[in-house]
Amino acid sequence: MSELTVAQTPEIIAAGFNVALTRSRFTEIQQEVANIEYTEDNIPHIAETIKKLGKLQMVVNTKHSEGKAEALKVCQMWDTVKREYTKMVDDIASVPKEKYAKLCQDVLARQRQAEVERVRVQSIKDGINNNVMAFSKQISECSSTQELLSIERMINLEKGKSSKYQEFIGEAKERLESLTASIKQQKEIIKESLALEAKLAKAVAENDDETIVALNDKSEEIMSKIEENKILVQEQAINSTLNSSLETATEVFPTIKAKRSVWKWEVSNAAEMIKKMPSWTIVQPNEEVIDNYLAAKKAEGIQGEEFTLAGVRFYLQKTF
Repeated sequence: MSELTVAQTPEIIAAGFNVALTRSRFTEIQQEVANIEYTEDNIPHIAETIKKLGKLQMVVNTKHSEGKAEALKVCQMWDTVKREYTKMVDDIASVPKEKYAKLCQDVLARQRQAEVERVRVQSIKDGINNNVMAFSKQISECSSTQELLSIERMINLEKGKSSKYQEFIGEAKERLESLTASIKQQKEIIKESLALEAKLAKAVAENDDETIVALNDKSEEIMSKIEENKILVQEQAINSTLNSSLETATEVFPTIKAKRSVWKWEVSNAAEMIKKMPSWTIVQPNEEVIDNYLAAKKAEGIQGEEFTLAGVRFYLQKTF
């Protein structure tokens, strides 16, 4: 009857080990170890006892190997057949898995590209809106025709920046040209204000109090109009921004779900990493190269039991 057909319990297994150790004089050696005197004169006896203990360990290992040999054969048969069937299933699954993974990766790549495109378009849209708001603020704060002419030149230059606005240059021009009415309105207010100042200066020179009072009232009206126009220009710019939209086609992607998602990392710029995050790098010896050097040195013959080269200590390690 094989050992596999016998009930395998911890007690039965322990009994087998006890029999094997008893046959190898385990109790006698155990007592011998207890009686050892650890002195230099006794070194040969200690070494011999350690050898006996090594043989006892070999007895344990041998019994272990013999005891599980038949069960190990059965396990190996299971493993062999399992590998065959696993390969059969894997072979069938390899094609759909590979094609499915490629389809999902293609979708992810297009999704990433779509996000890049969305950010690009949004950046252009924000640029147009910010410029319209900035120019509107400058227009509302102008107090001379020369200032307005300077802003007009900047707007005209901005309308020619096709590389900045790309395919949306038409929308950018339309939005910037919408500021023309605000510039014209601000010019009229400035012109009216300058004319009033000239009349007021003349009335003061002529000591025409009645006209001065009337012109002062008129001046307050113009100042009120200027403040109102500042608000109006800003409101027009805000409304223009709210009503603006750059139409782009939106691709609809199929829903995909990763079986497993794991954060990974890779070094894309070693020089930058070493410079900015030195704690993320380590310097360590190239063990393979050093081992090869030591092997060549041993083949040549090494005098003594230790030597140092290039900051590396080579030494003869002894085990007892």
